[in-house]
Amino acid sequence: MKHYFLSAFLILIAVIALLLVPIITSSTKNILVSAEVKIPENNTSILAIQKYNRSPISSNLPIQNFSARAVLVKDLNTNTILFQKDSDNPLPIASTTKIMSALVAASYFKPNSVLVVGNSALVPGSRVGLNPGESLSFRSLLYGMLLNSGNDAAFTIAENYPGGVDKFVEAMNQKAKDLNLINTHFDNPAGFDSPNHFSSASDLSIITEEALKNGD
Repeated sequence: MKHYFLSAFLILIAVIALLLVPIITSSTKNILVSAEVKIPENNTSILAIQKYNRSPISSNLPIQNFSARAVLVKDLNTNTILFQKDSDNPLPIASTTKIMSALVAASYFKPNSVLVVGNSALVPGSRVGLNPGESLSFRSLLYGMLLNSGNDAAFTIAENYPGGVDKFVEAMNQKAKDLNLINTHFDNPAGFDSPNHFSSASDLSIITEEALKNGD
């Protein structure tokens, strides 16, 4: 299960990073951007090569050029926070919610557990196209939730949890308490906006680290 969960999770993080991290664009087309980032405490350098229609990010980029409302960048090898901006502010977190959903679900379901799609899967937004009455393995639904950001997959997983969606969300909030997340609260498994659904960059970093430890 570890390899399936970790592979799906890392791809989700990569997609979220590409979609959410604000970058100054360039008029140059099809350029190859290469940037070397020095990591503290003599760690090896990371060579990041990305082919995008974007210019390199300057190391002298002033903070006002970032449009993100909150940021936290952390080196997990040294437990060093490299950069942060309003990282404790509670904000809507959209589909990053699904990281916690995956954590809670993976603690209960087995990879080959068979789950049945119910009416709760008929939700708006990003979907993988599930229909009520279908049966799928938890592994398949986990992939659908993380790789496709499927709201229908998230609700199907939650509906098959003991006690249904409400108990699943309770488990998400209990997990948040267990991790001592003081700026986080969930009220659905997919990330729909709600006054009672929020987290912070700092809390999300803790959730992410916990997910990376998942070995089940």
